[in-house]
Amino acid sequence: MNIRTTLLALGIVATGVASAQTVLNVNDQVAVPTIGIPTLNIVDIKTRSFSEPMFSGTLTSVVATSAGTGNNLIFAWILTNDATSTSRIGRFTTLGWTGWTSAVAQHDARSAGLPEFGATALTADRDVDVIGFDFGKVGANQLTAGRNSTVFWALSNATQYTNAISNVIDGSVAQVDTFAPVPEPATMLALGAGLAAIAARRRRK
Repeated sequence: MNIRTTLLALGIVATGVASAQTVLNVNDQVAVPTIGIPTLNIVDIKTRSFSEPMFSGTLTSVVATSAGTGNNLIFAWILTNDATSTSRIGRFTTLGWTGWTSAVAQHDARSAGLPEFGATALTADRDVDVIGFDFGKVGANQLTAGRNSTVFWALSNATQYTNAISNVIDGSVAQVDTFAPVPEPATMLALGAGLAAIAARRRRK
């Protein structure tokens, strides 16, 4: 059974998800808590491959909800590092979080049909638009060749999602398609105002 099939086979009842996570504010860095396996209502899921000279693998991205979080969306990720890679994966970042709250956690990847609990994300950090997760440089937390990560995730206050870009990093950077919250209206208005201002300046020249 593959990751997609296993995740889609999960039920829809969960308890304690929101309270078990650690709030991640802009300009924060926090330890990522490991929690018990929640049962998620899968909204969407996709797996994409990535490849760089030193490493290759797959990223499975999930959008879900759970009982206790209402319609707020959970964005979850699972990384696998191919057995043929010659480098560990040290960091993962995902874009598109401007204007949205975030709270992070992780759990056992065997719940998604993977062979091991998974290399754990030690810390998460946040700027205005980007959430990052760092894996260990030594010991059991390294995401080395042939390993998978935990299921690591961020609970948002968004209720809609869109396609976005993520980065898998260790020396080089592999860009991978993922999901992120739909940009909030204020962000879209600011972007529209900025584009209108640029257009007006061009007309005056």
